[in-house]
Amino acid sequence: MLKTVGFEAVEAADGETAIQLLNQYAPNLILLDLRLPRISGTEILRYIYEQPHLSNTRVIVATAHQGMSASITLRSGDTYLVKPISASLLRETALNSIGGIPTA
Repeated sequence: MLKTVGFEAVEAADGETAIQLLNQYAPNLILLDLRLPRISGTEILRYIYEQPHLSNTRVIVATAHQGMSASITLRSGDTYLVKPISASLLRETALNSIGGIPTA
């Protein structure tokens, strides 16, 4: 979905892979599911917030559990979305999170 508005996407199948990728890259935006195998999305979010090289990375947290938003503190500029998420809402939220259309 995000490729259609100019985002380059890298996918991690589990939390362990996500941490490995985050050690190599500092993306503009992360779409983070809270329910991941191996390392939870909550632990990954904590890791993101602890890493200086990820301080400017925006995060969209996605989960099917509405109640989770009360237990997670997001930093300014990050967003919490409850599944199911429409393509248009995801695109709009992603673009708003980084301030517009990404450029190379």
